[in-house]
Amino acid sequence: MKLECPSCDSRNVTTVWTDHTFQYGVFSPVSLVAKVPLRRCSDCQEAWIDFVGEEIMTGVVKDSKKAASDQNPSLEL
Repeated sequence: MKLECPSCDSRNVTTVWTDHTFQYGVFSPVSLVAKVPLRRCSDCQEAWIDFVGEEIMTGVVKDSKKAASDQNPSLEL
């Protein structure tokens, strides 16, 4: 599958795996880290995290919620 830049439609896209820190939660957010593929267009320099990275981050959230509930079964995230 050839990736396409969402900004300029170029197919000159590279991928670098990077640690991405993001916040999860509304009232008491926690910082989580996921290793995700960062896509970058070599033509316009646009960088983005696509559905693959989003799925990885969703997995990190699920793992974090499971770990929290294992430590404190009465805790709900």
